[in-house]
Amino acid sequence: MTSAPQDTPQQPLTDEQKAEQYAQKIREHLEAARQLAADAGQLALHHGHAEATRRYVQLGKQLEFSEKIRGHAETADMRSYRHTEG
Repeated sequence: MTSAPQDTPQQPLTDEQKAEQYAQKIREHLEAARQLAADAGQLALHHGHAEATRRYVQLGKQLEFSEKIRGHAETADMRSYRHTEG
């Protein structure tokens, strides 16, 4: 007789796991930023400048967010490093 899987509380992520999650988010956001930059460049060449400006503003927000996430990842990485030292 098999029993139904029981709900087990989720283990908190280690700093290393958090750092990897942040690194993945950084990669995703930087790729989105690159795509926005490419789109904005095309729009600036072929369409109105207002739409290109809007895209560049989006790009700036994506890059700012990526920098914030990168900072969190570096902090988590340093915590992991300190735990393995000694």
